[in-house]
This record gives sequence, C-alpha cells and structure tokens, in this order.
Amino acid sequence: MNPPQFDDIRDYEIAVSLMNRGRYEDAVNSFQRFIARNREDRHARKALKHIYFCTKRSEGNLIGLRRSLSEMADANSENYPELAWKARRVGYKCDYAAGNIDEAIRSAEALIEQAPNRVASIYIQIDVLLMRQEELEGIDALTGIDIDIIKLEDSLEDAMAMDKLDMIQAALPNGFQVLPAYPNPFNSSTIIHYLLPESENVVMSIYDIKGRNIIDLVNGPVQSGNHSITWEGHNVPTGIYYCKVSIPGQEKTIKLTLIR
Repeated sequence: MNPPQFDDIRDYEIAVSLMNRGRYEDAVNSFQRFIARNREDRHARKALKHIYFCTKRSEGNLIGLRRSLSEMADANSENYPELAWKARRVGYKCDYAAGNIDEAIRSAEALIEQAPNRVASIYIQIDVLLMRQEELEGIDALTGIDIDIIKLEDSLEDAMAMDKLDMIQAALPNGFQVLPAYPNPFNSSTIIHYLLPESENVVMSIYDIKGRNIIDLVNGPVQSGNHSITWEGHNVPTGIYYCKVSIPGQEKTIKLTLIR
C-alpha cells in the first residue's frame, strides 16, 4: 500500500480543521477529494465518518449521502474492500439518522458477518444496541455523542495500524453476556440476545414477578458465539417478567415488560 503524500495528509488535516470550525460543506468537499486520491489509506475510511458527521450536523441530505455510499461500496468492494466495508457501515448510520431505523438495523446486522476483524464486529454490535434502545427517544439523542464516538474509533484505528490489534482485542469484553431484549416493553414477542465465549450448557428461563417458572426457552448445550431467542408472550398476562440465563458458575437476569 502506498502511503498518502505529504500534500494529501495536509489536505486531510485542513479538512478536519474545517469540520472542527463548523465549515461543514467545505470540509465534505475536502474529504471527498482526499478519498478519491487515497482509497487504500486508513485516513480515507476516517474521512467517510467525518463526511457523515458534517452532513448530519449541517442538516444535509442524508438519503443522498446514503446512495453515494452504496455506490462507493459497490464500486470498491473488489479492489478496496476495507473502504467498501466502511462505506456500508456509514451508510446504515445515514439510514438511522434519517429515521429509517428498521432498515438501518437490518443493514447493520447483515454487515456483522463481513467485519474484517473482531474490533470492527464489536463496533457494529454496539451500533445495533444503540439503535434499539427505545429510551434514546429518537435520533437527536445520539447527536451529542457523535464526535466522541468518532474520536474513540479514530484512536482504535490508529492503534490497529501500529500492530496493536491483539492488545485492543484483549481489552474488549469477551465473557458471558446477556444483552438487552428488543423490543422492551413489548406486546407480543421480544428477542433476547446472549454471547458465549465458549460452548456451554445453557438454561434460559422466563419467570413471573412471583418467581414462578413460565417457560424454559433453552435447556442444553449451546455452541460458542452470539445467539438470539424469541419469547412469544401470547399466553401470559400483562406484567413484569424476568429472563434468567445460566451457564455453569454464572447467571444473569434481565427484566421484561409485557404490555397489551
């Protein structure tokens, strides 16, 4: 891979400066020129995120940006797969910010399997969880943390470029986890996600507020990896329920709210 020339790096830094000063349209144009000349470089992938940020902050055409990113991903998938992957990731962020939440979640989930490494996969899993949190009450709740997320991801990507991927991955959570159910509250069914670092005997049970067992959703050996189970609450009344997921030596419980 040929590194970007000095003038290109200077242009990238100027674009960042324009973005930080609120000159979003000028910054987008500068980032686009940089990407066109440096598709292999990690700064091009950063530039895509910055273009999204500038477009969102300036209340620009997110749907138009989404189309452009899709075209970029298709055009570069063979020769520049990392750039194409990043374009698709930024694309579903555009969908979400434009209010197309279901489409954004579907696109994100489909992209998890295509992630180039574990860090990238976790980025997307976090995105999906954020998009599913009903308490965020709309897209505006994410606006305030956009720039912090961009800075964090830039730091991780710089570290990966310096051959520190193993150190980063070691610091990421990789134990037994039960993620928030979605939707929750729910009126018919909800999906419960859990992660297993190793194959385990798993028991997943639903209890009512009095501690009575309603149903066992899982009871037996499960392979390592990410799993999801749907609970259909058709035959139980409105109320509070608890889902307990147990493996040998550990158990975790989440609260579920059924509303008719």
